[in-house]
Amino acid sequence: MLIAREALKSDDPEGAMKYLVERNNISPEAAAALLEWNKNNKPGDIEEIGNSRREDGARITRYRLKTAEGTEDMLVDVVTDRNESVIVAAAKATSSDKTAITAECDHLTVAEGFIESVRRGDMSKASSMITGTQVSPATVAGLCLIFEEGAFSLRKEAPIRNTFQNDSFAGYLVYLVSANDPKPANIGLELARTEPGWRVQAVALDALLSSYENQANEEGGRYFPIVKNPKGGDSLALFFAFNESDLTPRSLRQLQIVAELLKESKGKLNISGHTDDVGSEAYNQKLSERRADAVKAALVGFGVAPEQITTHGLGKSQPRRTYKEDDSEQVVDYIRGENRRAEIYLDFES
Repeated sequence: MLIAREALKSDDPEGAMKYLVERNNISPEAAAALLEWNKNNKPGDIEEIGNSRREDGARITRYRLKTAEGTEDMLVDVVTDRNESVIVAAAKATSSDKTAITAECDHLTVAEGFIESVRRGDMSKASSMITGTQVSPATVAGLCLIFEEGAFSLRKEAPIRNTFQNDSFAGYLVYLVSANDPKPANIGLELARTEPGWRVQAVALDALLSSYENQANEEGGRYFPIVKNPKGGDSLALFFAFNESDLTPRSLRQLQIVAELLKESKGKLNISGHTDDVGSEAYNQKLSERRADAVKAALVGFGVAPEQITTHGLGKSQPRRTYKEDDSEQVVDYIRGENRRAEIYLDFES
């Protein structure tokens, strides 16, 4: 891949490409595509996107040749066969915006675009790349928050690795690194071919949530943004300080992400307020109602229609977690903190 970029940057790109074709370092088709792209773009950095295997055992590694001046990048596939012979096999111009997905995009490009969308915190764009009901809006919102708070980014080498593929389905493991945790985490993606093109139909978060939990336990004061809802599916959880109904900056950021999606849809949401077990039932009931109302007020302030939102307080009747009599004071405080919350159930079927 580096030799192809250097050929484009040389004083005689056409001559340099011809030489590479003659040496079988690059296919004629890829050389022609790169030379055409080079007319309106200046080669910049190279990013590795991911890899997969062909049926004959050859490894395909895709790179993004970024434009330093222009509007398009190049997606370049480098094939390494069983004998370790390497050739730049294919090249195709693409938008410099990784989230600009079209019907012609293959499953690897859609996987890259989906991860870039959640990395940016663009819930609406990420949701447009989803098909089916397995990936809930709360999961997408939680992903956006986890990426932002955990400072996760794609690892440099083989960040997106193909696990299976056929004409209708493809699977990938997306490898992430964080400055806060040296141990790599990953996300599993399953994509399906649909009429509008390839779309994400399932997301596996166990390894990412484990890494996020490790960071939260070390730093304190943070809890999972994704929680299971009794109705089925996931909810987004917002957390409050002891005896408080004021929203934290973190919660407001979460609500901004949710609001952007709701403003573009007719979706409904139900907000339930909750408390810990300190204080009387009557007091906690009122506190839980204030917490739910605070979330609604913030969403309305972000432009969500009030009629899309319903609220109710549940006091201390539905704790997320309970503690044991012999738990330490520190553990009890942490569990109580996890129960001081409001849960947002997003219902886009309404």
